[in-house]
Amino acid sequence: MGEKLLIGLDTSLLNTGYSMPFADKTARPGLEIEECDVLMKSLNWAYELIIYNDEMGSISSDVNNSTGMQGDLAKGKLDMICSRLRMTDE
Repeated sequence: MGEKLLIGLDTSLLNTGYSMPFADKTARPGLEIEECDVLMKSLNWAYELIIYNDEMGSISSDVNNSTGMQGDLAKGKLDMICSRLRMTDE
């Protein structure tokens, strides 16, 4: 596989139980990062995490008005997102 998957990651809900070293030699904590890393390594897929700092955003019926990480996914700028999303009754 020659290309990398672009994975959006919202840092607003990071679990601090894990620390993942990034290419820029920094480490950022979070269970979500570990989950993405384990999945991508098990599939042997190359990926790049795109960090969104508290920018979950929203998807609008007009995709051009969608915002943040979810908007970038809807617009095709990201291949997938990795974040702790809460399940509700709604």
